[in-house]
Amino acid sequence: MPEVVVHAKAVEKKYRDVAAVRGVDLEVFRGEFLTLLGPSGCGKTTLLRMIVGFEQPTTGRIVIDGRDVTEVPTYRRPIGMVLQNLALFPHMNVQENITFGLLTRGERKSAALQKATQMLSLVGLAGFGHRLIHELSGGQKQRVALARSIVLEPSVLLLDEPLGALDLKLRQQMQGELKRIQRQVGITFIFVTHDQEEALTMSDRIVVMNAGRIEQIGAPQEIYDHPETMFVASFVGDTNVFAGRAIATAGARVSVELPALGQTVEVQGRGITPGMAVNVMIRPEFVALDDQPGAPCSGQVTDRTFVGADIRYSVTVGNQNLEARRPHRPEDRMLAPSATSGVTIDWANGIAFPSAA
Repeated sequence: MPEVVVHAKAVEKKYRDVAAVRGVDLEVFRGEFLTLLGPSGCGKTTLLRMIVGFEQPTTGRIVIDGRDVTEVPTYRRPIGMVLQNLALFPHMNVQENITFGLLTRGERKSAALQKATQMLSLVGLAGFGHRLIHELSGGQKQRVALARSIVLEPSVLLLDEPLGALDLKLRQQMQGELKRIQRQVGITFIFVTHDQEEALTMSDRIVVMNAGRIEQIGAPQEIYDHPETMFVASFVGDTNVFAGRAIATAGARVSVELPALGQTVEVQGRGITPGMAVNVMIRPEFVALDDQPGAPCSGQVTDRTFVGADIRYSVTVGNQNLEARRPHRPEDRMLAPSATSGVTIDWANGIAFPSAA
């Protein structure tokens, strides 16, 4: 059983009559990269601030390394933190920024300088110790902020959307660097983001939050392939949704009548009974378009977007709008908007959820 380093026990946070976090129980394992993912206002940053100590839970407890720290001030918790604004000291050089925390807690200057040199090498900034902060690029500043936190050897490092201000290319580069550094030092990372691709790319586990509650916890592939709620299915990745009615069930499979397509299909589904109104989700990669005869149905292409590795199509089938995605190959002919195409849907990868209506 993995060792638990952080445990939020039945934590709630209310601001007057508004509940920002509702009954969250979360265990974070030592050495993992855990991401809190969800839309703005879902409670992920509030939960992070309670772990840090910036906020006190209305009810519930925060335990770190087996010690109840709910009433313990931030500076006495075994944590580090990297914020989006980084909060580097502009009047200090890189080396001074990294050694500041070590010297403050009483380490000898020679030992602090040695650790700073090791950290700069770890984050790919060897030789940058005497640079001033304003002389650094955005990505280099991110690395300094990371080194300044890691050098204190916290039990857990909390990162609140630290890559949000970077451009796409640099952001992608820093995602890989963060994961490499985390694996190398073995410190537990709790990362907050609203970017689903970032979460899928970097995490060992993802905690999907919505309206102050945890919707699902799991590995990235599990979250994407086997969402447990309609919210998770629609928030993590792109999806098509069909309204239908369950007509029969067999174990984890359910037959669903889809009026929009005039078809009855068999998909995955649990907790569903015959006659129940359902929503069926299917990812765009399981919708195939082709010009060959014999497809179950046909549709009209209404839009096409070329994004390099993929081509994304919008297509209307009956009165249903669908998104389809297929890999780009230079030898393949792209379908033009207004073209008619056969449409084949791999319903084995569809999932039915009870309708909220």
